[in-house]
Amino acid sequence: MTPIELRAWAGLNAALKARGFAFAQTRRGVTRYRGVIASGKTSVAIGLCISDPLLTRPPKVYIEDPAVRRRLSAHLNSDESLCFSEAEVEEYDPYNAGGAILRVLESARETLDQILHASTLADRRREFVSYWNPDTYLYTDLPPGFSGPARSCSWNVAGGRDSLVITTPDRARLWSRDKPGQQQRAYVLRADRPFDIRLGGGPGKSLASLKAWTALFVDSPQALADAFAPTLVDKGVIVLAAENGVVSASFKWPEFARIAYAKAPAARRARPISHAEDQMTLNRGLADSVALADLVNGRLDAPSPLIGKAVAVVGAGAIGSRVCLELARSGAGQASRPMLVIDHETFSTANFGRHVLPIACVRLAKATALADEIRRLHPDLLVEGIVGDVFSVVSRLQAYDLVIDATGSTPVGLRLNDLAVTLRQQGESFPSVIHAAIHGNGLAAQTILVTGPPHACLKCLRPVHGELKANPLKAGVTTAYQSATCGDGAHINYAAPAPMLAAALVVQAALEWARSPAAPGPRIRTRVLDLEQTAPAKDRNWPAEPFCPACQAPQT
Repeated sequence: MTPIELRAWAGLNAALKARGFAFAQTRRGVTRYRGVIASGKTSVAIGLCISDPLLTRPPKVYIEDPAVRRRLSAHLNSDESLCFSEAEVEEYDPYNAGGAILRVLESARETLDQILHASTLADRRREFVSYWNPDTYLYTDLPPGFSGPARSCSWNVAGGRDSLVITTPDRARLWSRDKPGQQQRAYVLRADRPFDIRLGGGPGKSLASLKAWTALFVDSPQALADAFAPTLVDKGVIVLAAENGVVSASFKWPEFARIAYAKAPAARRARPISHAEDQMTLNRGLADSVALADLVNGRLDAPSPLIGKAVAVVGAGAIGSRVCLELARSGAGQASRPMLVIDHETFSTANFGRHVLPIACVRLAKATALADEIRRLHPDLLVEGIVGDVFSVVSRLQAYDLVIDATGSTPVGLRLNDLAVTLRQQGESFPSVIHAAIHGNGLAAQTILVTGPPHACLKCLRPVHGELKANPLKAGVTTAYQSATCGDGAHINYAAPAPMLAAALVVQAALEWARSPAAPGPRIRTRVLDLEQTAPAKDRNWPAEPFCPACQAPQT
């Protein structure tokens, strides 16, 4: 045991004994203490299990009173430990283990206070899914507010396990493309009020009790009849959806009912079900949404502003490949606005070290191979790869909201800049452009957003050859070029962190632009990987140059 662990155990033991806890046992690397937490006028006996004195693995709190444990059933983890509020977010100090364990007890007490004494109808509704106590898990891909007939698709996920995805009939083919014959009936029954597990005795454990409980929240008798139709009770899945949760139900039949159902004519199959409703065992399922918008917004405080925006990425190399994947995860490429990926090169072995494509894509066109890789993220992503020159698809670009120049090529960037400026001055539309670059041999990354006057265009920032106004490199620091074989030209050596940093900067600039196109924040952003050889200026908006040959010269 290390000195810091010995010191931590001493602090834990002293703090717990001072709170009246007593050592119980140590078994298989887990040390258990027993004590009492006062919650209001209730004294709750708990077991505190510590597997790591430094608390890199949070301790577990077990409720030892069976009566109290039943009241907390919805707030217990799968191992019966209490789900207390700070278990995964508290930054415990391993040098003050005694103080850390006291914060654990305080957090557990606050959780008990809320559950045992301050729980309200709103709390119960908000935590309905926890009270549902699911037996199985499935997924949904449904539009907001959807109700009615659906399909249950067998979907193969990591590990070779088949999971069910409940989706609309027209979208079922996206999820069961490889298994078209493995679709089953489903029905999404949308409640008119939030579910409350305690009303009407709860959903119970049978088809009869579930139907009676569900009727408390659904006003339409026809919807209830459709949801619990014989074909759905037989082999289908019923999805119960409300504003406070989405769960599912299926049923296990007694043998006599199954035989009677199989022998009955189709028009009379409801009768064997009605005779066996009390004996049909409810299987509760929890539904997680895999709808693309829900996945993108899952950990955000507001919907992603990139959803619904059409984004084109020019260059599918070290920067562009990462940009495309992260843009897809951030909301681009959905809502009928495909992402466009443009590149004329093929993927080579030399690209592997700083690219996202696998070795299996060697000698394939970067644009189409990357488009395929993006589509693997989610079947609903819309992306098109174009193998060719960006200037051959200018009319396509004009219909987009944002263009990202991830080529890292100054000539391509300046020509794209001139095209954008010229079209705007002629009264035609052209989207905003984010130019991405890596400076030095991976020393710094930079993005330049060009939106039009009165702000600087790319040429304003590059007034003469070799000069960059926002250059983050210190004076005298140059870029080293490596000669390559004939036909491949020279290349610049740098490792993967540089394009990773550049891609992150691009996505941040794109998100802020999408959130507020008129005020997207600093148009010039710079981040460095080497503080010794760089001196980056603050992020800022540069004004247009009065004599810029690109954006100020009269067009003829």
